[in-house]
Amino acid sequence: MRTDNHSLDKLFREPCWGWQEFSSQAVQVHLLPGSHMTLLRSPHVQQLAETLQTCLQQPQ
Repeated sequence: MRTDNHSLDKLFREPCWGWQEFSSQAVQVHLLPGSHMTLLRSPHVQQLAETLQTCLQQPQ
């Protein structure tokens, strides 16, 4: 069995998970280790911080 929620199926197939429709600029996707529950814990939070820092240092 599965749901008939086609919009949710489409969301999981899109690399930006639908965020592009809210941005006038290209959305960057960065794959990070961990899960929803562990991303903000060591050691994954260090990789998250480094990735965010790199993104914020890029010229707009």
